[in-house]
Amino acid sequence: MRAYFRLSFILIMLAVAGTELTAQIVAPAAKTKQAVATDTVYLFQNIDGEALSVSSAERATISWYAFSPASLLFDKLITTDSDTTVSTINIYDEGGYAATIATADTTIEYRVWCFVPAIDSLKLSIDSIDCTDMKVSTQVFQQVDSIYSYKDAEYKHVKSSLAYEWYSCDTIQQTTSYPQAILATAIDEGYIKVVAKNAVGAEATDSVFQESVGVLASFTTNIRDHEIDNEVTSPTNYSAPVEIEFTNTSRGQYTVSEWAMGSIARMYETNPVYMFQTSGEYTVKLIVTNENSPLGCQSVDSSFTITVTEAEIGFPDAFTPNGDGVNDKFLPAYKSIKKYKISIMNRWGKEVYKGSSPSEGWDGKVNGQEAPAGTYFYIVDAEAYDKNVTFHKKGCVTLLR
Repeated sequence: MRAYFRLSFILIMLAVAGTELTAQIVAPAAKTKQAVATDTVYLFQNIDGEALSVSSAERATISWYAFSPASLLFDKLITTDSDTTVSTINIYDEGGYAATIATADTTIEYRVWCFVPAIDSLKLSIDSIDCTDMKVSTQVFQQVDSIYSYKDAEYKHVKSSLAYEWYSCDTIQQTTSYPQAILATAIDEGYIKVVAKNAVGAEATDSVFQESVGVLASFTTNIRDHEIDNEVTSPTNYSAPVEIEFTNTSRGQYTVSEWAMGSIARMYETNPVYMFQTSGEYTVKLIVTNENSPLGCQSVDSSFTITVTEAEIGFPDAFTPNGDGVNDKFLPAYKSIKKYKISIMNRWGKEVYKGSSPSEGWDGKVNGQEAPAGTYFYIVDAEAYDKNVTFHKKGCVTLLR
């Protein structure tokens, strides 16, 4: 069994003989973090043949040693270079390494630990679930590396730092520096995945498939425009009839869609079309239910309200059928009129125009010929979409040439 603990640390050197520090061991391919002990830990992606080197300010004898778990000493001689300022070795095994720089006056020792950090396994699990969220947590297991501390005369075990990426349905949700539980939506079906990465790029991943348990009601609307110039309507107050297309955009595996058009109607189509004809304010609700879920998940969207105005009808005092596109016809301004009948007469009582639609008007002609300027009289009978609401109007209008 290996007695080395996997970790990333900042390089630190140990001066054995009390001499001022003048050198250090370097490993260009490695990453470092400071160890629990006073030594340095180097992390490699692949340790096979990587180089350690040390330099001296003056010519010296440089010897390399490997740590022995049996003796707890750096006593396995690797090589010695005499009368040199730089010495390099290639390493093939994980563990501790020391370089001693010996001159006529002093001997200094520098120690490092070299590891290839690994993540043994990563386990993702669903802890709890309700109709909106599921709580997902992870456990990670790393191979343990050990550094022998001469100060405490014992091995020190330190875990490598990791970064975690959390995904839900292939979309990254968050990045953390520690394992934790996250809340994932219980609405969309797909995989929840976590990826753990260490300082040198080693990684482990696990995923769990989430079934669609929850539902989230939502819908869009398309109000079909009457496109009639003299019908008075607005985005907040509509003239009846108002025909609306509803598109169900709910999420989750819902099995039932129920629409409540205020208190006047209930529909069970997925994407209904409904016509509002009676004046009033209507809040439309969409209720979606996942009957297959053991939790019986249900969601309601009641964000849409529409106001249908009461019926009105009014007439101008004059019109100018001169072809300029302004006031060329005698037309009423109206709201929510269902039935309409008008008769226009000249001053001798002869009918010059009759109509059955408030969106059509008199253009000032009789049998294709322009009627003379003057005063004309009209009689109107109209019926609203609201029950028992009728209009009977009489009046005069001036035709101007």
